[in-house]
Amino acid sequence: MSPHAVTTWLLVAALSLFAIAGTRISTSGIKTYEESELLYNGDLALKASTVSRWAAKNYNKPAEYENMFFRLAYAFYKTAASNPNASPDALRRIGVLTGSPEYFKKLTSSKILQGKTEVERKELESEKAMWLAIYSKQVHQSEIKDFDRRIRTLGLGSATYYALSDLYEAAGQFNKAATIDREAERQAVATFWPIVLIGILMVIALPFGFFVLIWFTMKWNRDEMYKKTNERPMAVSDQDSLYLSFNFYLIAMLAISALGIMVIQPKLSMMESNQRATWDAVYMLFKAASVGGLATLVMSSLLKGKNFSLRDIGLSADNLWKNVLWGIVGYCAMAPLILTAERLWRDIQKFTPEGIDTPVNPITSMFASSNTFAVGASLVSAVLLAPLFEEIFFRGALYQGMRVRQGFAVSALASAAAFAIMHPFPASFLPVFIMGMGFAVMMEARRSLVPAITAHAIHNGLSFLMLFLLSR
Repeated sequence: MSPHAVTTWLLVAALSLFAIAGTRISTSGIKTYEESELLYNGDLALKASTVSRWAAKNYNKPAEYENMFFRLAYAFYKTAASNPNASPDALRRIGVLTGSPEYFKKLTSSKILQGKTEVERKELESEKAMWLAIYSKQVHQSEIKDFDRRIRTLGLGSATYYALSDLYEAAGQFNKAATIDREAERQAVATFWPIVLIGILMVIALPFGFFVLIWFTMKWNRDEMYKKTNERPMAVSDQDSLYLSFNFYLIAMLAISALGIMVIQPKLSMMESNQRATWDAVYMLFKAASVGGLATLVMSSLLKGKNFSLRDIGLSADNLWKNVLWGIVGYCAMAPLILTAERLWRDIQKFTPEGIDTPVNPITSMFASSNTFAVGASLVSAVLLAPLFEEIFFRGALYQGMRVRQGFAVSALASAAAFAIMHPFPASFLPVFIMGMGFAVMMEARRSLVPAITAHAIHNGLSFLMLFLLSR
């Protein structure tokens, strides 16, 4: 094994240790994967309750569905807020549904305030005072506009409209409260049915995916799947340029992440929440574009020194639409495996020690933001930049660097494991690992990165769309 290959796996091992160390959550106010799932389920149930209320009014449908979904939302929110380390998002939602001051008072508990800056502490103190004024019905007319703006920026999902209706009722503006209720119904209907449609499409795609998976396996076993190529294969002496490129990518990612933690985040934490959301999005875009773009330039230069180019690792427009179609069909084939892996991994995680959980990727909070720039930045980062650069380096550099010496299985397994450890750990490890394996299969079969980039973008795009619709 070359020195550059050794360095690669030492870096991956170090990242694995950091990921494992980051799973032990000991402080309040940090939203975890488990809590996020409860809140998303609660938001969906509350949206369904609002749609049921709209249907009961307009189509004489049974009203009991509204109460059933409302109780379901309450159960999800209550479970999330019952955790001793519940985040402010969980406390806000259950507080709005119950109108109970006890949940809002916890926003300034010592656990929540631990590690907060002075600006963040003042924001939480001011927010608590706002909620207590609303639910004690002591809202002054001069405060309404400011309270309305603040509630809309908190990212409360479907609970936003409940809070706004309570605000105007507390201020004695009952007509405005009724208008808010109608606005909530229109928004719920507009966003609920696309969610249902996505669900129906996934149900249709699953049997199709199973069929494609079986057909693909049969073709693979008969060696009929490979794209024939006359390109000069890489020699063992050429693989160092791929390992070195991947190492540069990881080191650059670590360096800019360290810069963010030590320099940028402390400065951002001194800003007000809406301004902070904008600059968080700027930093996220800069991080993804600068690291990926610079590392790609370095890779191009190193490959050129070996008389190769990015085209030789699969970044080419040759047979573009055929490869895009491969990515679409390939994702359908992976979907049953990804869903099975998610279900299995959830069952396995029930045996993890208490206190072990996964911090949520910060980009997911931007999906739900009321800040238009933050939403747009998260879309570009998740659906365009991440699929492009991650596939260039995990399948283009790492997988193919290993493939020079190793067989398909070893190369695919190792690169998929490295890919999975770079994502939220441990909650998404197995599903992301399965995706990494699927992307390697596409790369092996088509000798192109385009199918993997396409499938990766579809997965991230669907995730973005679902979270965006749930948060509205």
